[in-house]
Amino acid sequence: FECVGSSSSDLAIEQMLAIVAPQGCINLLGVSEEPVALNTRLVLEKGLLLIGNSRSNVGDFTKAVSLIRENEFCKKYFQILISQMINVKSENDISHAFEQEMLNDFKTIIKWMI
Repeated sequence: FECVGSSSSDLAIEQMLAIVAPQGCINLLGVSEEPVALNTRLVLEKGLLLIGNSRSNVGDFTKAVSLIRENEFCKKYFQILISQMINVKSENDISHAFEQEMLNDFKTIIKWMI
């Protein structure tokens, strides 16, 4: 997630492109008043997904959740991004969840049950 914005966006995005795994996703949230350079060669080589979002409010979030719930295409798309789901019921589970996250290629969903 990039939330830097301003003139520092270039450096933040450059760092993210360097460390994101192939087929990863970068969510751009920061707002820059100036155009931002983007290494499209690296984006294409790694097969990255770049998503731009504005800073939204609760209503926007509610609408997005409704859209995902009601749209089978969206559900299937997000399901392919999930590597694992882990229930966290104790402190030991927290450590385990973060250890597993580091081993996964995609996203780990952590359900907090504490």
